[in-house]
Amino acid sequence: MNYWEIAGFVTSLICVWYNTQEKIIGWFWGIIACSLYMVVFYDAKLYGDMALQGVFVLASIYGLYQWGFGQPKSTRQIRQMPSNYWLVLGVLLLPSTAGLAYLLTQVRGELAWIDAFTTIVSLFAQWMLAKKFVENWWVWIGVNIVYIGVYAYKDLWLTSLLYAIFLGLATYGYFNWRNELASEPVLPNN
Repeated sequence: MNYWEIAGFVTSLICVWYNTQEKIIGWFWGIIACSLYMVVFYDAKLYGDMALQGVFVLASIYGLYQWGFGQPKSTRQIRQMPSNYWLVLGVLLLPSTAGLAYLLTQVRGELAWIDAFTTIVSLFAQWMLAKKFVENWWVWIGVNIVYIGVYAYKDLWLTSLLYAIFLGLATYGYFNWRNELASEPVLPNN
């Protein structure tokens, strides 16, 4: 455990807490947290997770824009993801994971297939969060379970604890968003 991991732990918790509350400031904290975790994952030779954090910085900028300005106010609300999107994500999962795993083995990353899988699934979940699809929390729940084991295996105990907390927050986020969705008028799924 080092100062980068401690700072990443604290800022990540702040980010996800605000996201569960549907607060736009969570995206700012996400930029900080992801920048810190790029260093942590580089040191752990989890290059997929390191690159993912860089993408999350960009995704946080996208999420900030989407939640603040990118959609008409009437569609900035929580909604369900259209079923055809699940099909597209499912079709993309295997070739994306395989391609990234290949790249990670080329740079001698550790746990290349698991790192690739969690990276791709996390990208899907982050996009779903930015679009305010309530199902993003189910995807985060699943991938966080895998991450807890990966980080424990890599002796990143504080980060493993963080993802256990994320698991709880994702569960909370799902129920919080689901309740809010139930109280809102029905919106188009685009």
